[in-house]
Amino acid sequence: MIKSADVTARLGLAGKIRAGRAFVLVSAVFSAGLLALALWADVNAREAMLKAEAGLVQARDALDRAELQKTIALRKVELARLNEALERKADAMNMQSRDWAARKVSVKQQVMERSSIHDALAELERTSGRVFVAEEFDLGVTRPGDGLFDIEGVGEGPLRLSVRGDLHFRVGE
Repeated sequence: MIKSADVTARLGLAGKIRAGRAFVLVSAVFSAGLLALALWADVNAREAMLKAEAGLVQARDALDRAELQKTIALRKVELARLNEALERKADAMNMQSRDWAARKVSVKQQVMERSSIHDALAELERTSGRVFVAEEFDLGVTRPGDGLFDIEGVGEGPLRLSVRGDLHFRVGE
């Protein structure tokens, strides 16, 4: 026969097992919830970090642009100062721009005798009433055996002249 103490002990043991199982189940559910919460926090933290890094990149780009604009502005200020100084110097030398006119000069690959080139270059020579500002200047021989600086009679071949620029001259002279 089964004693009541055995039944109670067996029921108590079964109750303890059920309680233990319930505790393990509750602990597992709680742990899974904590894990899910930790994963959610990690994902949000990573997104926030990516947004912060993107903001940092944008801020650095803005800083670089601002520094470039500052440099450009400082150079413009310096250029304006130099321009004012140049204008004062030009006024002191009586060389105001209103007293001058300009003409374009363009000669391309023109083959000429040496004496004609001498005369043409003399017309471009700087004087008190005229200044030539060259953009391009090229003077060369036309024959392989000739030299550019040969004395007349030795290398008398024609030369090739290219010159382009602005001839500034005083108005009224």
